[in-house]
Formats: sequence, structure tokens, C-alpha cells
Amino acid sequence: MHTHLRRLIFFLIPIFLYSCQQQGQNTAPTTQHSNFYDLDDIQYSGEMIVLTLNGPDTYYDYRGKMVGYQFEIAEMFGVNIGARVRVEVAKNEEELIEWLNKGDGDLIAYTLPDSILSLHPDLVTLGDSLSHWSLRQDSKQMIQKLEGWFESSAQKRLAWKNRAAEAAQKKRKSKITPRAPIKNLAAGIISDYDNLFKRNAHTIMWDWRLLAAQAYQESAFDPNATSWAGAQGLLQLMPGTAKDMNVANPYNPEENVRGAVQYLKHVNNSFSDIDDQNERIKFMLAAYNCGTLHVKDAQALAVKYGKNPRIWTGNVDQYVKALSEPRYYRDPVVKNGYCRGKEPYNYVIQIMSRYEQYRHQIR
Repeated sequence: MHTHLRRLIFFLIPIFLYSCQQQGQNTAPTTQHSNFYDLDDIQYSGEMIVLTLNGPDTYYDYRGKMVGYQFEIAEMFGVNIGARVRVEVAKNEEELIEWLNKGDGDLIAYTLPDSILSLHPDLVTLGDSLSHWSLRQDSKQMIQKLEGWFESSAQKRLAWKNRAAEAAQKKRKSKITPRAPIKNLAAGIISDYDNLFKRNAHTIMWDWRLLAAQAYQESAFDPNATSWAGAQGLLQLMPGTAKDMNVANPYNPEENVRGAVQYLKHVNNSFSDIDDQNERIKFMLAAYNCGTLHVKDAQALAVKYGKNPRIWTGNVDQYVKALSEPRYYRDPVVKNGYCRGKEPYNYVIQIMSRYEQYRHQIR
């Protein structure tokens, strides 16, 4: 981490500027500076560094969007004090405390177990049934601010958690208008968008019926579909991906399919070492669903446990699914943490199954 250097530079600049001035007042915090920031320093810098572990309730990457209850609560608090949030993810609980005590973070947004806290009586733990955060004893301003904020924000945080629970109960399905998986079997028409799939699939050397199967899995051929995470359109482009692929309107079917195929082309390049095209397709589909880096982590686990990192079924698929378990997503070979692993696992199975159906029924 380079936090010490960044913070040192941050404090040297205003001191240097002040020493060059003949008149005027220094607006920097009056707190005697050390490696440790308190509230006034954080507000002056405009950045609060939050330490946590990767996990489903803390902080993780979902299709390019950072989510997690503790992260989003930290962002709420950041707004309250006028500071953006930067998250640093530690490998374990001991490292969280080490970083905090070195001044590499301002607070720990993670519920440390009592067995760990008992070994560190110098830490102050604040919160309620929704959140337990730990700070250094010398963060007196932050402790006071957080005590009041936890109390005043309890209803808002509970409402957020209830919405998250409701979304999980609904399996986080997209808001879609379902359509039949095959529009007209006799006429050989899968959907209203077959021409778009035919026109674009050749870019990645895919059978257009495979692209159609993926589109059905993503949106049930609803061009106005929107997911809980903000994915949009026929092939459920995330806003960041749409922007990267120069898609101005992801609800426009032509733009959406073009952008999705361009993104798949990038994904294809990430798995160029997989010579078997049929195998590579499965890796591409999984990466489209959960992100290339999570699939790379699953490959690393496959290598560690003696499986073939270039074969999906029975090999890498088992470890992408395992990335939802702490013993795997906190393994040292895993660089990108927790993944909702059952989603890409099932995603590949369902699309390949539907593709086989389309291959046999649509010519």
C-alpha cells in the first residue's frame, strides 16, 4: 500500500504553500499530523479510507459494479461527512488491524469477532445490530461523529438492508416482459431480433443461435429489461460496459447487440490460450456473467487443486461455483475475492442447453 506516501505528500503541500505565503491564513487542519487521520483531516483531504474483507455482506464486484452492505453504508457515511470512500481489502482480520494501526485506513467496516477484539483492547468498536465498525482510540472526532450517525441513520440503514433482503428473496431477477423462447417454430424464427444476432455473431465466430440463446437467458428478448444491478437491454449491458463499448442507448436493440458482441470480442481475447473453441465459448459466457477476473481466479484454483484450467465442465466450473465460499475466495491464489459463483455456473449450463435446443429445432 502507498497510503503513507500519499498522506505525507498531502500534508507537505499545504505546509509548503503556507511557508511561501507572506500573508493569509493556512486552511489545513490544525491537528498535529501523524500517520493517523481524524475527522477534520479526512474532510480536508476529501477521502475516507475504509478497510474491510471481501465478502457477500461487505464488498465485492458484481459484473463490474462494487456492491456489499458495509461498502454502501460506508458510502452513506461518506456523504454525511463530505468525503468520498476508498476501499482497501485486506487478506484477513489480522491484516485489517495491522493496517488500521499503521494509519493505512481510517476505520474497519467489518464485524471483528470477539476473540480478535479481546487481543486488541486499544480498538474502539461502534455500531448496532446492522453494523459493527472498529477505529483507533485516538480517532476521537470520528468516534464521536459515528456514534451520533449510527443512531440517526438506523432507520435508513435498516430500510436498505430490508430492500437487499427482498431483492435476494426474488433472486434478483430482472424486470422483464417475458417472451416465448421460440416465436415461430414452423417458420424458423426464434425472436424479433434474429437478424441482429445473425449480423453480429460472425464478429466472434459464433453461431447466431448461440447469441440468441444468450439473449433469451439475459432478458427473455425484452429490449427494455433492467436488472437489480442496473444492467440494461437485450443482452443486459452494465452501464460501464455500455460506455466502454460506445453504446449511447443500451435499450436500442441494434446498439445493445453490437455493444455486447464487441465486449464478447474483448472477453474472447482474454481466453486466447484455450484452443478448443467450444470450451472457450463456455469461459466467455461465464466471464460475461461474472467478469473475466473471477473466471481467472477459478482457473487458478483449478490449477491448485489439480484440475484442468482450460476445461470448463467438471474442472473450472466447480471452482467458479466455489468462489462463494470463504475458504476459496480468501485463498491466496484468488486475487478478486468473492463471486456469486452459482450464477455463472448455472448461466453456462442454461445457455448451452438452450443453444442445443435451438440447433436442433431452428435451421
